[in-house]
Amino acid sequence: MRRTGRRAFIKTIAKAGAAVLLPACKSRPTKPTVEEPPALGALYKTSPFKVNGERLAALDKIQSLADAFECDKFKAYCREAECGRQPGGEIPEIMRNAEFALDKIIWSMENLPKPERGARLFLLYNMGYVIQTPTAAFAVDTVHPRVEMLAPRLDFLLLTHRHTDHYSQRLVSAMGEKPVVSNFISNRHKHVYDEQFYEFGKISVRATIAHHGKTTPRFVSVYEISCDDSETRPRILHAGDAGKWEQIKPQKAPDVFIPHVSVGLDIRKCADETVKPKLVLMSHLLEMAHPTYKWRHPLKLGLKKCGQIKNATAIMPFWGERVDLA
Repeated sequence: MRRTGRRAFIKTIAKAGAAVLLPACKSRPTKPTVEEPPALGALYKTSPFKVNGERLAALDKIQSLADAFECDKFKAYCREAECGRQPGGEIPEIMRNAEFALDKIIWSMENLPKPERGARLFLLYNMGYVIQTPTAAFAVDTVHPRVEMLAPRLDFLLLTHRHTDHYSQRLVSAMGEKPVVSNFISNRHKHVYDEQFYEFGKISVRATIAHHGKTTPRFVSVYEISCDDSETRPRILHAGDAGKWEQIKPQKAPDVFIPHVSVGLDIRKCADETVKPKLVLMSHLLEMAHPTYKWRHPLKLGLKKCGQIKNATAIMPFWGERVDLA
């Protein structure tokens, strides 16, 4: 192991509050109300830090549910939910996973004590993370059929690029006057320079630019986030869909590195040689708006990529799972 104290720094609380139905509270979202789906419940009883037989079985079940739900069905479900209409018929189990994940995150934000130190990261979906610190709550690239429900609970929002699997106009609109940082929305927080700095209370953000393929050379904002409201000052590097390792140059080695699992980025080189994080959160798995045969990256690919990294801890969290940084 490359650094001492790694396990003291990183711990998972993936199953906290998930083995039973969420307790009732006034602010809990109720449209749609879903019980904990069986496969997701089984997954929450395991840890992304220990990929044992039980976790693999739960992931295989979730993968099979996703494979049976093509992108056209997913898009139709989202259109209904975004219009405020209950999708017709029984909610497919793969979407009950997504709905329960959002309910779980909102309940956790409103009912668990704020972290006294460090940071708390929830994976909502795809590369969308909700992050809590002792003084703030913010999100990066969060999308979901009901994602606007996060807006009252967030202090600011970071968007890496304008693709709809990373960006929701409904959430942007719901944020109102709260800060939204992006490289494509014309507001006072727009990222227009090669390097740009932001301060939101005691959270510092450094934004740099990267490409998303040969035809989009200046398309993705990479965010280096320093949570200076904690004595441990955890640093989070969210790379979005950045595809060139040479363009990802944090000022300091981050505690957490969040890359796209398969966009051309040499994640192993970043983890082991250049970025050198303590923890890699392998992301952009099962993006349901893509067809099963193209760009909907399977969970086994994420596990494979985790296994290739030697000098950092690499895990693949799933929707609704939580990682605490001490």
